[in-house]
Amino acid sequence: MRLGLIAGNGRFPFLVLDAARAAGHDVTVVALKEETFPDLAEAASRPPAAAFHWISIGELGQCISLLKAARVSQAVMAGQVKHTKLFNVRPDWTLGRVLIQADATFLYRTSSQTLSSPSIQHRPDIQDRT
Repeated sequence: MRLGLIAGNGRFPFLVLDAARAAGHDVTVVALKEETFPDLAEAASRPPAAAFHWISIGELGQCISLLKAARVSQAVMAGQVKHTKLFNVRPDWTLGRVLIQADATFLYRTSSQTLSSPSIQHRPDIQDRT
């Protein structure tokens, strides 16, 4: 399976990356510049290497494009995004359309639904248990 890992901050993205590799998945990491620990890029480069991309929090369209280009079939969001950072987002067109429909509690669910497509299944059931 080709897994997309959308990484926030903390150790959880590292744990998901390691577990996905151990399960034999081909992983593509999309890391948030404003949140993800830089060490995740180094961890992703270790064999078996995972494709690694940096994006800004507001670049939902870019995130989707990267996952589709990698032929990702399932994606998971792992790690925290500080709520205060969400108020300084510069949304791309895709996220802008989501925000028009959203309120604060609706944002995660709407982004998840927008991320999901026939080629990418978002897995909201995978949670940080650390």
